[in-house]
Amino acid sequence: RTEDLTEHAEERLRRLSRSEMCVSIQLQRLDKEELGAWLTNSLQPSLPNDALLEYVSEQSEGNPFFAVQTVRTLIEEKRLSLAPTGWQLTKNDLVTLPRAINDLVERRIRRFSPPHAKILALAAVIGREFDPEVLVDAYDKDEADVHEALDEALASGVLASTIGTRSTLTFTHALLSRALLNQVNPLRLRRMHETVARTLESMSSADSAAYVVHYDRAGASSDAFRTAVIAAADAETVYAYDNAATLYDIARRHARTPEEFALVEWNCARNRELQENYPEAELHCELVLFKYSAAAHEQGFLATAKRMRERLRLHRGTAAEIVCKNCEMLLAEAERHSNGQEAVALLIMLSSAHQRIGNMVAADACARRAIEMSENTPLHADAMMRLGSLLLVANPADAVPHYRRALDLFIRLGDRAGQMRCHINIGTASDRAGNHPAAEASYLTALEIGAEIRASHLRGVASLNLGVLLLKTGKLDQAEERVQDAITVFTVIGHEPSRLASIYNLAHLARTAGNPARAFEAYQQCIDVARSISQVVVHVGALAGSGLAALELGKFGESVERLATAFDLIGERQTWWFQGRELLDALNVRTISRTDASAACETLLTAIAIAQPHDQYAALWLAAEFRTLLGVGSDSSRSVLAMLEKQARALGYQVLMPPAAAVKVA
Repeated sequence: RTEDLTEHAEERLRRLSRSEMCVSIQLQRLDKEELGAWLTNSLQPSLPNDALLEYVSEQSEGNPFFAVQTVRTLIEEKRLSLAPTGWQLTKNDLVTLPRAINDLVERRIRRFSPPHAKILALAAVIGREFDPEVLVDAYDKDEADVHEALDEALASGVLASTIGTRSTLTFTHALLSRALLNQVNPLRLRRMHETVARTLESMSSADSAAYVVHYDRAGASSDAFRTAVIAAADAETVYAYDNAATLYDIARRHARTPEEFALVEWNCARNRELQENYPEAELHCELVLFKYSAAAHEQGFLATAKRMRERLRLHRGTAAEIVCKNCEMLLAEAERHSNGQEAVALLIMLSSAHQRIGNMVAADACARRAIEMSENTPLHADAMMRLGSLLLVANPADAVPHYRRALDLFIRLGDRAGQMRCHINIGTASDRAGNHPAAEASYLTALEIGAEIRASHLRGVASLNLGVLLLKTGKLDQAEERVQDAITVFTVIGHEPSRLASIYNLAHLARTAGNPARAFEAYQQCIDVARSISQVVVHVGALAGSGLAALELGKFGESVERLATAFDLIGERQTWWFQGRELLDALNVRTISRTDASAACETLLTAIAIAQPHDQYAALWLAAEFRTLLGVGSDSSRSVLAMLEKQARALGYQVLMPPAAAVKVA
């Protein structure tokens, strides 16, 4: 090793090199593939496993000498042994440093003079890879001393220049920087971390998260808290939510007052919601509301935290009626305190909750009031989105302009998540209006944004909606892949209503694919979940879907019971249109057709007429389900069938119309 040569050894090497018989081979660091080849040759006839290669690569960092010593030490300590199945590595958290490596590292460090060792220790505090400019600024004495220390470290192989655009240096092995730090007493080490932190903070180009870590290690609580909160907010602006969560954890460690603890818990609640970790978000939110409520009120986010808790409860499956009641009380409180922004946000949330339980009049009133109150504020885009989602039910074409206007506002605000929501909703409206290329393009745009900002829930929604579109156009395998992806996303983040919607569509897929048993099972799962979280629309649709699957399985009595239960849930809203209503109409027609084909045909025509203004696919699906019934009916029914077949082909729904899809009439 050239870095270990003494003067006497160098003289002997020069004499040898003058001989024609002398050949010099430079042995460089080995990459992982080369290390694997060396291990395979060294440990024959049995092959090393992946765990051994990973361990040796990590410990040696490709240094051939370190690799040899690491394997020898493993064998000596009986952590690496030859079994009938091959070489076996015993895991052990207490890593024993091979003596030869330890001696080599210490020998290299001892060669430095105390002043140079101190400078290199300061470099190790900055990090294994460091900017020499930072080291110069952090060192409080002559800059020339720093250059001399760095020159010596480079010559001895302790440091090496990195390959890249930045002029940085790196310790050639982690053990070297660790050995330097081990020579520093804990108090001095904390002071060094504080010096590095202040140096980095004074540099405009420095990464804020870097000096937060140094303040943390220095135990400088006031500075660590201050910079951690700022750095976490910066991380969230670039969607680095995991990094932000780590920084908020540092802030919590250094919080000292109720106000600081309240601020940390509030930011943690926001962060977990952004990550769509709703259970943890609710825990942090409740700490704000109950443990630090006075401090939260003082800082002005108590009312927002109350609304967040209701939103999180809705996400996690609390009955929409309960959330509506609580939000009405919060709205009254916001109006008493003339908190217009909070009132608008509550109205938007109330509109969504009312729509979920089928109270469309109240949903519309809340949305329009929110639009009126939010004019010339950032919340206006959200209010426009809410009204668009209501209009989507009655006339998809009317919804698109509201979504487009909201999209323009979100672009001006730089709100990528808002833009993603707009693209999803534009996709849904385009789909309902029969413009499938536009719908698919919108969903794919939403998925691209979702990958960029790591918005799991919205990505799941886009994937689910794209899956439904693929189902409609007959691409069942691709559709199932998208729906399964959505189920995985919603299960991981704990978003029960969206998981329910995904399972609901998976049941539709199973029925479309001709698997009524699987469909019945999935619909039953939907019924249980929808009942528990008061999702009336899905509950009705799942009852009807399971009734259709039961019929295909020969369970007529069970299908009749489910039809009656579904109509009971609707109550007086017998003409209410909702997504999935076509399933209820289909089950009703199937039941009537067993005794009166003529009455069944009239009921079917009425259902198709009701569906068409709201959802063309639903009307076409009904026609496909009862193609035979329409074909053998009156002249008007045959005319309707011919018109719908032509419409299906024009919209790309040919898969709905083949004779094989016809339903037998009893």
